[in-house]
Amino acid sequence: FKHNGNYTYSDNHTPLTNIFNQQMTRPNFITLSLSRTASGDDATSGVFTIGAYDTSSLALADAPHIPLQPRTTTRWQIALDGMSVNGEAYLFEENEWAPPPAQIDSGTTFAFTAAAAAAFIYGRVPGARKCDGGGFEFWVVPCGSMVDLSFVFG
Repeated sequence: FKHNGNYTYSDNHTPLTNIFNQQMTRPNFITLSLSRTASGDDATSGVFTIGAYDTSSLALADAPHIPLQPRTTTRWQIALDGMSVNGEAYLFEENEWAPPPAQIDSGTTFAFTAAAAAAFIYGRVPGARKCDGGGFEFWVVPCGSMVDLSFVFG
């Protein structure tokens, strides 16, 4: 354990928490940029920064910062103010709580959302079908299908 008077660092914290706690004078944010070739087959490049902006993304420093919702959360969760699929807006107020939280997670392929929102998204994907997984529902989406999915945050 290391101790600086305010925090104890240990294996009980995530690596980023330990990094931020050991570098108290640096801003505690990360940037993540991933890309693929036009065909979608191969990754072309990626950038991960801690407490700094990549030189190609310096304009992000002036972008609005969206607070966590609720402010006491321990997750990267922000307010989701809008969603549309192929230009058709989804009305959160008519389907579930508003605004719903959005968990920002770069490490999953799952869509953790209300059933009505999932049906709205996947129901507009050509060839997608809803399946019963023995107590839970999931969608099977053809790999070649494409939609224009947009989110409005904060």
